[in-house]
Amino acid sequence: MPFTLKKVYMGFAVDMDRAYDTNARDGRPIRLDHPQYKDRLEHKRIFTEGMEKLFKYFKSINAEKSVTWFVNEASFNTTTKFPEIIKKCIDTGGEIGLHTHFNSAMFKSSTYTMPENPAIWEKEGIIKPKKRLEKFLNIFSNNQKKIKVFKAGNHIRNKEMFNKLVENDFEIDTTCVCNHKEVRNIDGKKLVLFNDENISMEPFEFITDNGSIFEIPECSGGRKKLALSGKKEIYCRLQVHPWEAFQNHLNEFSRIIYYLKKHEIEIEFMNCEDMKKTYLKNNISKYHKINVDNK
Repeated sequence: MPFTLKKVYMGFAVDMDRAYDTNARDGRPIRLDHPQYKDRLEHKRIFTEGMEKLFKYFKSINAEKSVTWFVNEASFNTTTKFPEIIKKCIDTGGEIGLHTHFNSAMFKSSTYTMPENPAIWEKEGIIKPKKRLEKFLNIFSNNQKKIKVFKAGNHIRNKEMFNKLVENDFEIDTTCVCNHKEVRNIDGKKLVLFNDENISMEPFEFITDNGSIFEIPECSGGRKKLALSGKKEIYCRLQVHPWEAFQNHLNEFSRIIYYLKKHEIEIEFMNCEDMKKTYLKNNISKYHKINVDNK
């Protein structure tokens, strides 16, 4: 039986977490006898070598321009610690986005939630890192000058996050995960981290108190799920971390691409901004609700 699906617009999200080096947050070197020194050194090796593996992989499949490099600038000050890596992200034609873990001690939060009060996280989690990244882009990029794309760490969000993204001139969010619900057992009770069971692979507009933002959900599930989506065309974003370049993720990406091509399904690689333009050119924009209540 032939597939309904004829074309996949495909892009990749690299969440640049664990960008540790051997310096403290204030820039001073950690002592060689410090208990965290060896761990930091190993994290640095994994981050730098993992990023290099990702550069080589995306070049090998001719998809460099479809990558959104989500820089966790708030937690790691990556533009200062690893400027050459950010330059390479730019030079390979990739798109730079902001990736912030609001569910962290930095923002007085637990691993599973984020604070409702934006006074706790807006300045350090959105305004300052966005400004640093845009300063870097204005020096080193001939094309991108503004940070327009955002993704929340661990996909954890609330209503105020979306309000502040729009207020701070973000145009695209990729926090949602299509058809997925994340639940953890905490002290014998089930805690819902996020619930995107109502979200499909189709991009949409989400209305906030400050205007709308364009949502491009990340894909979940394997290659057959994509092919059997029932759509003629889909927008698929696949996600990876630098340390996962040492695991099976890139092989799985290749299997998805091979499977689609085997069934004569066309693939066009593109980044978030191009996905938005393409979708709005081919479709009437749809408005959809995002679950921000973690239920």
